[in-house]
Amino acid sequence: MNNKNIIKGFAALALTAVLSGCSSDYLDVPPTTTIPEETAFSTPKGAQLAMTGIYESMNKQYSSLDWNGNCGEAYVNNVLDDAMGPDCLFGLWGNYQSLQNWQMMNDPYTYATCIGWMYYYNIIAQANRILQSADLDAEDSDFTGDDLVSLKATHAQALTMRAHAYQKLMGLYGQRYEDSKNGDALCIVLRTEWTTGEAPLAKYKDVYKQIYDDLDKALRYYDESKYARSDKSQVDANVAHGVYARAALANHDWAKAQSEAAAARKGYTVMDGDTYLKGFTDDCPDFIWHMNPGYDTTYYWSFGSHNACNGGYVSAWLFGAGAINIDLYRLTDSKDIRRKCYLTPDKVNSVVDAYNPGGVKEADFWNSSAVDATGTFVNLAGGKAYHDMLNNTKSGAMYSFAGLWCYNYKERVFTGDKTRFAADDKFYNYYYQYTTVQNAELDIEAKRGVYVRPVKTPFGAQCKFWGDVPYGNMAYPWMRASEMALVEAEAYCEMGEDTKAQKALIEVMKERVKNYKCTKTGDDLRQEIRVNRRMELFMEGHNFTDFKRWNVAVERRAWKAGDPTSGNAVPNQVLPERKPEDLKGWRWGIPYRELQYNKAIDQTQL
Repeated sequence: MNNKNIIKGFAALALTAVLSGCSSDYLDVPPTTTIPEETAFSTPKGAQLAMTGIYESMNKQYSSLDWNGNCGEAYVNNVLDDAMGPDCLFGLWGNYQSLQNWQMMNDPYTYATCIGWMYYYNIIAQANRILQSADLDAEDSDFTGDDLVSLKATHAQALTMRAHAYQKLMGLYGQRYEDSKNGDALCIVLRTEWTTGEAPLAKYKDVYKQIYDDLDKALRYYDESKYARSDKSQVDANVAHGVYARAALANHDWAKAQSEAAAARKGYTVMDGDTYLKGFTDDCPDFIWHMNPGYDTTYYWSFGSHNACNGGYVSAWLFGAGAINIDLYRLTDSKDIRRKCYLTPDKVNSVVDAYNPGGVKEADFWNSSAVDATGTFVNLAGGKAYHDMLNNTKSGAMYSFAGLWCYNYKERVFTGDKTRFAADDKFYNYYYQYTTVQNAELDIEAKRGVYVRPVKTPFGAQCKFWGDVPYGNMAYPWMRASEMALVEAEAYCEMGEDTKAQKALIEVMKERVKNYKCTKTGDDLRQEIRVNRRMELFMEGHNFTDFKRWNVAVERRAWKAGDPTSGNAVPNQVLPERKPEDLKGWRWGIPYRELQYNKAIDQTQL
């Protein structure tokens, strides 16, 4: 099946709001609802139904079990962005060493290169179909009154989604600003019409012009229609401003990035520390745009099932829910409340003795007798440590500590509603808890009446994200006010307005570090903003693309026995230093299926 069917198939998708497919083919969705084509997208009801199809596609299951959890926006953020950056260590993706070490990035035959291309061009195809159905600005337009208002509201959403898709495609497949040849470099395919014809690569500057034009028009339509969305899984004017800010930031259009970020977060507030520790399960005033938390039909494909610390697959497959790179952690303030979310060596000093019965020391995190670093992540609760715990030997102390730290986190750090997770087969964040003794030799704290058994627990295990039972549904954020405040800080810094940059940064950091102050300037301020952006937005889909647009090298360092200065990545996760010029400028390869169908693409021009 060729890419032509991507575009054709979405006439059906937009009407049925159904998305499915398989790993060997692009989407080919038969229509289940028949609406006359000449009116399907030009009526308020038909256009909005089509728009619903776009929103559905952001949450729905794609492909097959070959790449489990492949559910739209959050999945693309997770696999193509965070898993490729230095800060997030994933046990699941550790099984795909060629993904972790970037070998897949330039292989047009692998499914990994298809994921983002397929997903975002599907959104673009749907948006184009809506937008092409009617020219709402034509002098001889037949649309008036309430119909015109409704259609402008829908077109505003479609324009926002098309701009979002192109902004994300440029981050993954396009050049960075420094490599754009003053905007003349060819990058990705630019489609603005409902067409199945061949299309050549467009210039960098033309793609960004289209993004800007789409968002300018969308914002005008939002204003003229007075549109108000029904929930935050949809887009509105604030989201459009946020997409604008992201595009401008990548395009080094600093003044535009700052002003659009300020507009995006109007009416929203940076979350406080208490909210940060609630698990990101629910909507809050910080969230500008988020996943549909009630999306039950994804079942165990949901983002939370794989990436919430209490997700179903965290226990079923024992690969952990992701861990923080210790090198990032070391750069943060010791008083930062965000540090509480991660199982790191310093935690041995932050729990009462009862939760460290074996007297684990920080250096033990690099003790080959206490941890297992032979799998897809450095495991604090498994292998030899588990068996030593059964035999009551000293090296089993780490196994006990890992389980008890998780228990301590849920009971004393986590600020969300713990009762909502009790139904999840008695599974919590990387551990099982029992009310009665199940097997005395496996229980750690029988004397206290708390029976805790840890499952495989990564070095740096994150407890930032919690999912609802039974499938891990959550309001995973796609855009936050905190992000936009950090965009403002970065933009001001790049414009040399350090005082304003400090003020924007402090707006976030005063909620993360008590009595936080910032007097840094110049490059020191730039680094302070970048480190705290990385920490704040950990596992929210920005890591790889941030390093790419910053034009700086990335590296994941290996765990080395007996060396507390080493990293916490196992061989399957190690990423040798990648400099900006490596691998064609950190660009995902154009998929072979696109090259096979679209003969207008000349790769020699890249």
